[in-house]
Parts: sequence; structure tokens; C-alpha cells
Amino acid sequence: MSKVKKGIAVFVALTILFLLTLDSRFAVDAFYLTLVPLVLFLILLLRKPDDIWKEMGKKEHRFHLFLSVCFTILFVLMLSATQIAASGLYSYEKLQNIYPGIKAGIYFGFACSVYPAMVLISLQQLLFRIFLFAEEQNGEGEFQLRKVKFLGIHYYLLPIIILVLCYLLCSFPNYKLGDSAMCWDQAVAGDWNDWDPIGYIFFLRLCSEVWDSFWIVRILQSILYIYICNAALGLLAGRTGSLRACKVYVAAHSVILTPFIYLQLTYKDVLFTMSLFAFSLCLLYAGSGKEIRWRDMAALCGFGLVVLLFRHGSMVPVLAGGLILCLVLFLRKRKRECLKTAGTLVVLFLLKFLIVDFSNEIKWSDEIFNEKCRVFIEINENYRALIKDSLKWTPPMLSGYYPTTPETGHKAVVGKSVYENSLTDGNSSNFVEYSDLKFEIVGVIDSNNIPSVDNLIILFGLNPFSNELSGHKAIIDAKYDKDLHDVVNNLKDNNPN
Repeated sequence: MSKVKKGIAVFVALTILFLLTLDSRFAVDAFYLTLVPLVLFLILLLRKPDDIWKEMGKKEHRFHLFLSVCFTILFVLMLSATQIAASGLYSYEKLQNIYPGIKAGIYFGFACSVYPAMVLISLQQLLFRIFLFAEEQNGEGEFQLRKVKFLGIHYYLLPIIILVLCYLLCSFPNYKLGDSAMCWDQAVAGDWNDWDPIGYIFFLRLCSEVWDSFWIVRILQSILYIYICNAALGLLAGRTGSLRACKVYVAAHSVILTPFIYLQLTYKDVLFTMSLFAFSLCLLYAGSGKEIRWRDMAALCGFGLVVLLFRHGSMVPVLAGGLILCLVLFLRKRKRECLKTAGTLVVLFLLKFLIVDFSNEIKWSDEIFNEKCRVFIEINENYRALIKDSLKWTPPMLSGYYPTTPETGHKAVVGKSVYENSLTDGNSSNFVEYSDLKFEIVGVIDSNNIPSVDNLIILFGLNPFSNELSGHKAIIDAKYDKDLHDVVNNLKDNNPN
């Protein structure tokens, strides 16, 4: 091993040690994820020290070099380099608070110079070797895209698979943004109201029955995405017979489509986009093949239905693609298959309208409000009457319980001060009074020494339209703005005056 390679190996080992000894107050997920390429690169240096950079200078491998650099940039962005920069490791003042004297300067200098350099070098070298390995599996002088036997996936997709797996690690265990969170909550609550696409909400509901975590959605999308890319690469290789065309496809999919369609943020539109891409592949398979097999037609119908149900106003691409396929088959005098395709389109649109219309007829609740919200009537500064609570939230309790299901009689949950000063009847049960009515205290809230909570009284069992509550202000508490708007609109519809 040359002195340069020995020096790089030493710096990589020091970088690994640097991350492992880092104070936990500075450590973020992205730091630990960079350990993977660093450790693998160190192993590669120790096992193959002499030929690690030989292939990079060859003219025929310039494309691999360009691709590995692009992947390295994407990998760093995907790992959220801004998270690393904001961790405190790049603030000399924060380092001085943890490490005394010169040690803070050593950590600061190492973080600004050696660490990012070693991460970039290790990523680029690993990705370059992966591309070489993928090409070596194709053999010399004969074009053939080989597959991993037990998975049926082309070796050439390994870089995309690695990026997808890293994305899954970054999003574990339950990361989701506002729109995705709202759809997930809507699906779990069984609120099928066509505000969001019905197919997507139903898909989320099925996922929640398997595992109550949004991560299962990402796992399924990852598998679907990889196999769609695999099918597209196989179709391209079979129709063109060109390894260069396959390289261009992998490059374009890696640099453009993968980050923008999949790796950025998982919204409901991602599954729609994947399915639209798969539907287009099905059209190409059906139009360019000698015959349409039953599984090709089943895939066309399945992905077409997903496109129709996972996005509002998605009839145009399905209808246009189906009609073009019918025209191609008709011009090639394949009239029987043309009729099959036309019949498939009719079935697709019938299913679309039947599912949408059926969902609109489902009565999920007989209550005025179907949204996830909590409605109080504020009687005065201390008294509140709970009218509805579908959020299933309970406050911290000192004793007793917080009613989450309808109960008979008048109940109350109170603060600590109210409980200590409450009335006591002959049966030694604690009560509070309001409007000549007695409410049994069934729970005491843990106020954490907050005076407003100490004196709070929440009443259960009052009729919202009774004289006792007339003329008082209603308070609506909801997790999402959409639910608030829906509650207000329902109130206006049910109370036009």
C-alpha cells in the first residue's frame, strides 16, 4: 500500500473514531449514517489497496465517475447536511462549553476539514465501485442485464436501492408532514369523505391495520418504486439492446426522478406518480409486444385504477393512454386485443364511479361533527361543559379518570383546589354544583401548579341546547385547520339562523 493510501486509511479511521467519541449532545442521525460509507471504504482500502483508483482514469469509465459524483452530492443532501451544520459541532463557543481548552479547537478543526472530506471521498469511491461491479455482472462482449436471483432485480439498480434504504432509515420511525399526517389520521378515524383521494385514504387504512406507523407506507412505496424502476430498465434493455441507453436511464432516474419523485418528501401524490409511471410502462409493454398476456392486462387495469383513485381529476391520462393503445392495436389489425383494451377502460371507469359514489353514501357517524375535534361551552372563567370529544385525548390525572365514552348522569373532572373545597353529600361522594344540578367528581386533573387548572371544572352530561348553556361562548379545539373549517361549516348548515 502506497503512503498516500495509508494516509487516507489513517484519516478515515480517525474520522470513524471522531464520530464514535463525539458527545451525545452534538450527535444527530446524519452523523451515524455517515459511519456506513466510512467503515465500508476503510474495509475496501484494506482489502484492495493497490487498484482502488486505477479504473477511474480510464476513458470508458468517465460516465461512472460522473454518476458517482452526482450520487455523492445527492446522498449528502438526502442525509440533511444542514442538520449536521446546525448540530453545534460547527460552533466553537458550544464546543468550548463541552470540551476544555485545546480539545475544543481540535474537534472544531477536524469537523470543518477532515470529516467532510473523508465522507465525500468514501461515498464517491464506494458508488464508483458499485457501478463497476454492476457492469462487470453484464459480462464482456455480450449485452445482458443480469439479475439478483432471489429478488429478480437488476444489478444496475444497486445505487438506487442504496439511496432508498438510506431514505427509509432517515424517516424512521414515524416521520410525516402535515398533509400526510392529516390523511393518516383521517384514514385511522374512518373518515372517508373524498376531501382527500378515496383510494389513498383506503390504502392508508389497510396499512394502519397491519402496523400503526406511517413508516409502513414508506416501506411499501420503496418496494413498489424499486420494482417499477426494474421493470422500466428491463423494458429499455429488451427494446434497445443498448448498455449506454440503460446507463443514461439509471443516471436520469438517479439524478432527477428519484430525488424529486420519491426521496424528497412522501406526500399522497408520490404513489399517484409511481402508479402513473407504471401505467405508462404497461401501455408500452402492451403496444410493443407480440401479444398482450393476461398479467399485462391485469397490471394495466390495476395501476390504471390506482391512478384514477389516488388523485382527483386523473381521468385524462388514463383515458388518453388507453385510447392511444386501442388505436395502435387497431392499426396493427389486432382487433381482438383492441376490444379487450376498450373493455378494460370501461371497467376501470365503472369501478371509479361506483367506488366514489358508494363512499359518499357511507354514514360514518350520526353526530353533527364527523371531524376530529373537541367542543366546549365556556360558562365562565372556571366552568366548561364538554359537548363533544373525538380526539381521544386525556389530561394527566392525579386521581380518578377522564370520561372518554358517553356515561349516564352528570359527571365532572376538576382541578386540585376545587376537589379540596368541593361539597360532600351523605354518601361521602364529592360533588360540584351548577344551575341547581349536582355533578359527581370522577377525576382530579394534575395541574403542575398552574392556578388556572387548579380551579378548572369540566362538566359532562349537559345538553348543548339546554337553557343552562344558552348564550354562552363555544370553544372548538382541533388538531388541523381543515377540521376547524369543516366544523364551522357544519354549524352554519345546521343553524342557518
